[in-house]
Formats: sequence, structure tokens, C-alpha cells
Amino acid sequence: MRFAWTGFIVAGLLAGCIAAPTGGTGRESGRAAAPALPEPVLTALGGRLTVRVAAESWPQLLDTVKPTFAWNGRDLMWIGCDGDGQPQFTLDRAFVLQPPGARARWVLLGCRDAPFDESYGAVMGENLRGVARVCAAVPVSDHGAGDYAVVKGEHPRFGTVYEIGWERLMANGTSLAAFGRRLYLLRDHAGRWRFLGEGPEEGHGKCGGFVGYSTCNEARVVWTNAPGSKMPVEIRFVQEQRDSEWRRDDDAAVPLRRDQVVYAEAVLGGKFPAPLRWTTQRPYLLSGEGDSFEGLVEHLASWTLGWNSERKETRRNIVRMWRRGLARLNPGLLRGSLMTGTRVNVLTYAETVSLLRDAAR
Repeated sequence: MRFAWTGFIVAGLLAGCIAAPTGGTGRESGRAAAPALPEPVLTALGGRLTVRVAAESWPQLLDTVKPTFAWNGRDLMWIGCDGDGQPQFTLDRAFVLQPPGARARWVLLGCRDAPFDESYGAVMGENLRGVARVCAAVPVSDHGAGDYAVVKGEHPRFGTVYEIGWERLMANGTSLAAFGRRLYLLRDHAGRWRFLGEGPEEGHGKCGGFVGYSTCNEARVVWTNAPGSKMPVEIRFVQEQRDSEWRRDDDAAVPLRRDQVVYAEAVLGGKFPAPLRWTTQRPYLLSGEGDSFEGLVEHLASWTLGWNSERKETRRNIVRMWRRGLARLNPGLLRGSLMTGTRVNVLTYAETVSLLRDAAR
């Protein structure tokens, strides 16, 4: 999930947590409209993917596998216990398999050791079956956090909030990525579970060459004690997205750009399961020691890649765009030196694309 000049993608809203299958009754020409099949629709399994469970429909699949929670019309979770009596969370995502000329089936996939093929490539970036076990802290690894569960907050009356990490598949080739989804559950003191929602993703990767990016969240459980509320809890997020580069061995004389770090804030709260709600209208950065208005303009321009940005005229357009953008978005911002930690609103990726296209016409 990238934002600002590398892409600002707000997480999709949860469709809701259901205990039994439900469906719409939309009609077209007097007949029920068939719901759209979730992408990607697989036409073959190849040598690497296998089918663990198959059903004729999503409701039939739910009836067959009986998950504890199902949401988004295809995501599933079962809650059990490990050998030590700790909660254990099994996660899975349903896909549709429809070979040419055959009826579509809803399937849960497995994976075996085999060469990479086109069918496996079709599910790259998706979630497959995972098992999250409770650990003391989020695992740290060059290959991502993996599947995990950690306690995020406890309340003497309302219970315990868990964060569940569910890792996505890693990409192949030079553009490697390891990203994971973050799910939140509440277990009350009677042992009952409540699905709270899904937070922003986290992870890291590289864009080929010597440029990398990462996303991490500071997730904080806040017990709000709202009068009359049965579940006065919110989960508040500060998301940090960082772009960085490292030096090539043969380019020791080339100066490195300072890391590009921007933030956004979001919350899960209200009626649960809750959609993720972004509480900042746009991304922002925090000025560092010695920063000035013009210095930030140059810094932001240096990370606005593409658009033939190495050409002098294009470079001037990019610098002009950021100078005008920062002035418009931060009317009270000093034009000279800035105090360390000054919050500066920045353009979104969509805005940079629109403005640079206009400048190129």
C-alpha cells in the first residue's frame, strides 16, 4: 500500500464478518443478477497449485468448512488452540477455478514444490492458507513477519485484543516484496471472539536496482470508555512509508538521497466489524534538523521519479509543482528555515500525476 508520490491506496472496506452465508437479491430483467466472481479467476492449476476443498458456490463452501469468521466475500478464519492452550488462528482465502468450458467452482488452494508457472503467477500478491500462533512480539525477518498473533491490549472488563499477521505471497524477480495484512480480534473474559476489522498492511520490498521501500504501522489500542458502549475500544494507526536507496559499490562518489518518509493516520472504531477509516486527508512528512521550505521542495522533487525527470525542463516543472503544492497545502508554512518536527502536508500520487500531465501538454 503505497501513498504520496509512490501511490496512495486506501485499504478496501471490509464487507462485514458473517456467521452464516448471506447474499443480495439484485434483479435484472426479472431474474436474480449473478454476483461477480472475485478476481483472479483461475483457468488452470499448473504444476504448483492444488485444490484442498472445492464447492459449487461461496455459501456451499462456508457450509462445508464452517469458519469461525468470514469476510470480504472470500476470506476465512478458524480459531482453535495450540498444544500449549494458546489461541491459534488458521487463515485462508477462497479462489474461483473455471477451466475453459467448465462450471466455476469455489476452491481453497494448496501449494506443492514445483517450478514457477503461469497459474502460480496468477495468485502472486494474494494470501494463501496460513497458521498464526501467539508470540511475544512481531517476528522480524528479511523475508517479512510471516503469519503471527500478538496481544495488542488488555482490559479488566472487556478482554484482550489480538493482532493477527497474515503474509502475502512474495514476488519473484528483481522487484521483491513481502507484505502482510493485519487483522484485529477481541476475546472477552467468557472466551467469546469478536472480529474488529482489518488495519493497514505492512511490509517491505525493492523496486529493482538500489531503491527500496517499506511500510510499517504503529497500532495502539485505546479504551475509550464511551458512555453506554458495549465495546468502547478503538485501534488507532500511524502508518509510516519509507523510500530509501543504498550505494552501489562502483558509485562511491554519488551522493545518496535522504530517505523519503511520509505518514498517514487511520482508525478502526465504532460498530464492529469496522471499516478502516483514514483520519488524515492527505499524507504528511515531518521536517528534520536544518530543513527549509526550499530544501523540502528539492527533496520531494528528487523522489518524483519517471516523467523523464532527468531532463532539465521536466526537472524545473517538478520543482515548480512541489513549490506551489507545498505553499497551497500549508498556507502558514514559513518560506525559510523550519523548526524540527514541523508537519508538512504533501501532494498525493494522483495529484502529482495530474499536475505533471498538465505541465507536459
